[in-house]
Amino acid sequence: LLCRLMFESGVVKLTWNDAASLPVANTWESLTALDFHYWTQPLPLWTSWFLNQLPCWVQKISVIGVLLVELVLPFFIFAPPLFRRIACGAFTLMMLVIVITGNYNFFNLLTILLALTLLDDACWPGFFRRRLAQQSPPKLVDRRQWRAARPESRSAPPALHGRPPAARAVYQRRGRDASASTGGDFAP
Repeated sequence: LLCRLMFESGVVKLTWNDAASLPVANTWESLTALDFHYWTQPLPLWTSWFLNQLPCWVQKISVIGVLLVELVLPFFIFAPPLFRRIACGAFTLMMLVIVITGNYNFFNLLTILLALTLLDDACWPGFFRRRLAQQSPPKLVDRRQWRAARPESRSAPPALHGRPPAARAVYQRRGRDASASTGGDFAP
């Protein structure tokens, strides 16, 4: 999922005007996309103004960096651990810069979370690994025990078993039992 997300983000940047149906040139190909990106993105933050003031050559290097991260580094996901760590760091750094300059809601945070899955256990601090090792795995409950433990299995008609607790409470408050229901869940 992460490979597809990042790679296709880069492909879209380079192919959005392939048919030349628009009178404007592809600004990602000419390395000028960041010349106006900071003030045209969704909900730019005040920090966007400062990055927009950077020299033109810094903006062009940044565009090259974005294209490198989005078109080359996704393939590092399938490489040995060192390459996956590099990809994770680059994806995370790029998403943090985007968070600093604009508001894309939780999209960047979800991408960072996906990138963290590239790290193996050796990358996490020792106290974190020890804490996880102390926890016992979740216990599986036998399905028959689970059904026997459900209180609504005896107090509500089968039509309400999958309903939220509020629906069951309304049903029970009206004083109906499973045999009294004749026309729908809450029929008179």
